[in-house]
Amino acid sequence: MARTSTYEVGGSSLDTVTENAPVQYSSFALARSVFVSPARTFEDIARHPRFFLPFFSILLLVAGFWGAVYLKLGPSGVAVAVMQCFRRGTLVSQDEIDFALHFSDTLVRIVLMGSAIAVLSHFLIVAWVGARIANLFFDVKLRLRVALSATCYAYLAKTLAQTILGIPMVLFGDVDGLNFGNLLPTNIAFFLDPKDVSRTIYTLLQSLDLVQIAYFTLLGIGFSRDADDPASPVVMGASLGMLWMGWNVFSAAFWDFLLKP
Repeated sequence: MARTSTYEVGGSSLDTVTENAPVQYSSFALARSVFVSPARTFEDIARHPRFFLPFFSILLLVAGFWGAVYLKLGPSGVAVAVMQCFRRGTLVSQDEIDFALHFSDTLVRIVLMGSAIAVLSHFLIVAWVGARIANLFFDVKLRLRVALSATCYAYLAKTLAQTILGIPMVLFGDVDGLNFGNLLPTNIAFFLDPKDVSRTIYTLLQSLDLVQIAYFTLLGIGFSRDADDPASPVVMGASLGMLWMGWNVFSAAFWDFLLKP
């Protein structure tokens, strides 16, 4: 409960001062505190939703990563990397590599635009799905603006972690051993050869990724700040994570079925 105090100077009262009132943090402060104090951060986001700064920060991080890829591998390397990302690290056929190399110059020019569209689409889908889950499971009306803002800040934390870990691997790692669809050693699939396991098993193991788990944990905390149910952070994050994993595994199984000889 906030306290109010009235001060008198020279017989006249000054304006009432509210103590312990919630403080609105700047977007830069929120971007920093999401790592050390996510609950407090998302409480402020729920009161004052905003998403422009994290969105453009993510685009800058993406541009920095792909800039490092371009410096190390050139346009042909970027083209192959894009194809590996599209395949999520699973086996890429020679025909797909040849196609990527043929259009390498075009892919380099559109990679940032494509990334911006993909990131924005991801935000909108996750925010909408989170709002539906809150309504169906908790009978809580999660505001779409809050869900979108929370998604942006959670994704910013994920992108920053992946960029900090990914750029050194690109610049100093073995070029022949890089798999841009699964670049970081944060899941079991990273240590497997896609040629030795099915696309479905590889995708399942890749989905159990530490960075992704942290991302969905932040999403659960962020979405629950607009609700009163104390169980919602765990269930919300787990629900989104399970849906994401199920979609990935289903897509991989579908491709396995189509490409089966």
